[in-house]
Amino acid sequence: MLKLYTDAATKGNPGPSGAGILIVGHGEPVEQSVALPVMSNHQAEFRAAALGLEAVINQAGRTSRSLSSPTAKSWLMLSTSSTPSTLLRR
Repeated sequence: MLKLYTDAATKGNPGPSGAGILIVGHGEPVEQSVALPVMSNHQAEFRAAALGLEAVINQAGRTSRSLSSPTAKSWLMLSTSSTPSTLLRR
């Protein structure tokens, strides 16, 4: 099973933002940091989750996945979205 951990931060709210992604489970952990444009903290958390899901989906041959995010709203959006691409729209 792959496990996805995401987090984001903003300098100000809204402000310049950044996202962190960690994927663990098989082999070496995958760490990624991404600079994000000016946005609110919640928007940055959603974007971090979307980027992380995109990275997990792109790892071929992996079927079992788990996501950990500090924002409860991310969980709600993920559980009610019909497709991860809904989260990837800017």
